[in-house]
Amino acid sequence: MEIIKINCEKVKISLSNIDMENLHINCDMLDCGNKTGRQAFNKILDETKEKTGFSTDGKRIFVQLFPSKDGGCDIFITRLNDSTEKKYAVTRKNKSICYLFENMNELIGFCKTIKKMSYEDASPLYIDESRKKYYICLERDFPFAEEYYGRKCSGNSDVYIKEHHRLVTDNAVTHLGGL
Repeated sequence: MEIIKINCEKVKISLSNIDMENLHINCDMLDCGNKTGRQAFNKILDETKEKTGFSTDGKRIFVQLFPSKDGGCDIFITRLNDSTEKKYAVTRKNKSICYLFENMNELIGFCKTIKKMSYEDASPLYIDESRKKYYICLERDFPFAEEYYGRKCSGNSDVYIKEHHRLVTDNAVTHLGGL
């Protein structure tokens, strides 16, 4: 666990995949919606206080959580004001569900199908130019993508895909679904 005190009101905490395993959590659990997540988050806050003196005791806090491609995450915690009640407010970078297609025709068929289902959320399409593979990242899960030879990518793959592949279009469902 790496803890950096940015200023007197804000810290950055970087958890590696190993840190997450030792705490028995994943990024989705850190919204404090379950007992294990709350306990892990409180343990993180205690260690932060011990190492940096940054205390959230009796303060409202704002928490930003960003999953990393290695399975860990970066957490930014900001103290908001002098309230006597501690509240957790977690914002998380939206995690997309990505599918890999090796054939453009299958991808077009898949886009046509979900367009008919009135899918109107974001649907960026990326290409791995060296391997000639296509990745579409969606806001919802479509298990039937396999019928179009699409394979669901693992957990935080959206972060990796966005970093390492070229964006073709921000709205593949509209563009390809209309062909």
